[in-house]
Amino acid sequence: MFNFKLNFVFALAFVAIFFSNCTDKNDTVETTVEEDKENIENLFSDVITEAQALKGGCAAQAFDDFLNMDQGSALNSNWVDLIYNTLKTHLNITTYQTSKFDFGSHVGTHTWNINSQTWTATSSPTSKIVVEFPERMGATSNTVIATADYYNDEMVMYNSYQYWLPTSFFAAAQINNEECISAKLISADYDNTSFQIPVSFELELKLAPYVFEIKGTRTAPAEVNVVLVAKNNGEEKFSLVADLVYKNANYQSLDYFNDCESASGEFTFGDFKMPFTADFETARSLFNPTNTQVNALFDADIFYKDTEIANLDYAKDFQGYTDLIIVYKDETSENVETYYNDFLDRLELVVVEFTGAWPR
Repeated sequence: MFNFKLNFVFALAFVAIFFSNCTDKNDTVETTVEEDKENIENLFSDVITEAQALKGGCAAQAFDDFLNMDQGSALNSNWVDLIYNTLKTHLNITTYQTSKFDFGSHVGTHTWNINSQTWTATSSPTSKIVVEFPERMGATSNTVIATADYYNDEMVMYNSYQYWLPTSFFAAAQINNEECISAKLISADYDNTSFQIPVSFELELKLAPYVFEIKGTRTAPAEVNVVLVAKNNGEEKFSLVADLVYKNANYQSLDYFNDCESASGEFTFGDFKMPFTADFETARSLFNPTNTQVNALFDADIFYKDTEIANLDYAKDFQGYTDLIIVYKDETSENVETYYNDFLDRLELVVVEFTGAWPR
């Protein structure tokens, strides 16, 4: 129960610093606590604004149109399965991990015939794969143009088996001549000692209007550095740098959450930063820990324009209920739910079409 509550607390901590106003980071200013509270309230409003921007972008709209989302359910799932499964058969693609993807044998244009519900192929172009299909069920034309421009891989040995793993690729989807979705694996390096996990990789994922730049590096056998930068129409909105330490390097059986022993890093957006440290290994070893013990193992501070304005504390009352407390620079404090109660309701309204109603 403690682990569940602890996970919930830090999930809320993540939400609390996820977005904020974007201004000049070099201006250090002194603010009052009341001004700090107002800035934090604006932070939550910015989350809603960015969620609306993502939902209103052509990537989310494309998923919605294609799947016909309703309260978390894909109403077009049978039609989507038909297109996907028949395309796999048409391309003669298997899902065996040990097989090499023969990019060259699939170049050309593959077109969904709406009337016969089958795929046809032409040999042009000769350098990339093009797949054409409708953006929604019932459409009378193919308005989605998906392309795979290139694909490179290498053979990796693990437990005497061969695996062909990607080292670079680029694929994109245009809907009505607008590029809405793309994935670009810039690089990926592997060794022959761990289960299909890159030693390092760099990836760009576009979900218009957002582009997510993701980098990962194993700095030691059981230690990983992750960098994530999110941009909206080219403007950086959010970034995360995190160093994770795991209890072992057996990535085939590793539980990536419960086997994480410690984490440290920093969230940044605009003028707000939240450096954090977390000692999960020690926390899991404690039975019914005190608030003081927990707060000694986890630290999260909130900075506004490089000035610390608050920190986040864990608090458990005599009945066992846990809260996340924000402690301001004048030592006053209040429950973080002051900010997030209404916010969660507003955020749910934005994404409920994709997620369904949230549990209460």
